[in-house]
Amino acid sequence: MFAWIELTPSCNLRCVHCYVNYDFEANDGRTQIRFNPFVPELIDNLAKVGCRMVQFIGGEPLLLKTKLEEYIKLAKSKNMEVEVYSNLTLLDKNENLVNFFKEYGVYYIATSFYSYDENTHDRITQKPGSFRKTLEAIRKVLSKGIDVRVGIVIIKNLNDQHIKETIRFLQKLGIKKTSIRVDNIREVGTEKTCEVENSCLPGKACFSYNGYVFPCIFFRNIISGKYPEDSFDKIMKKSQEILGAEDVF
Repeated sequence: MFAWIELTPSCNLRCVHCYVNYDFEANDGRTQIRFNPFVPELIDNLAKVGCRMVQFIGGEPLLLKTKLEEYIKLAKSKNMEVEVYSNLTLLDKNENLVNFFKEYGVYYIATSFYSYDENTHDRITQKPGSFRKTLEAIRKVLSKGIDVRVGIVIIKNLNDQHIKETIRFLQKLGIKKTSIRVDNIREVGTEKTCEVENSCLPGKACFSYNGYVFPCIFFRNIISGKYPEDSFDKIMKKSQEILGAEDVF
């Protein structure tokens, strides 16, 4: 089984294609970072049903550095592989966190990268300097021997003419070709995204920061339940019914 766990809806970027309206600042301008309080319980329950890998996502999971370290330690203690999906802009100067990832055997650090061209990348993230921060973080992670997985989202009239050159740029950094994925913008939560019968869905579940559980991070219009209002066992049973599988996990 593979599980996504959203740690927070907060993010420090404002990517033009983001599938959720993530918050970061309160109305008065002060930093406001919300988080999922049930992560330790979810990790325990996922371990009991044989979950082999968990991906911590957000928002931006590095906004919760201390909690992220706690969750990684817990997941590894349950013999799970761990992947962290981050925009990496908070990692470029954080040597201690990179060393932590190495020490605890984080399986992959995954990120999004939009163009070899700095201006194009930053236009998409709507955060000046994000290209340089992400690039520096990628180099730092690779220097520790940790694999980096990269997703390039094709955005019409922004980076759609940069894809081949961006792939070459990433490979020159040392990222494996097999670790680079190119994807179109997905219409999240619609039947145009995928079908319930999609063969990639069994064995996966997404636990959102506010407790809702979906078959997939993109398939958010079908809900298996809400934790902890619904028991973990009830949610897993509902997932089986939705996917029409005898054994989802």
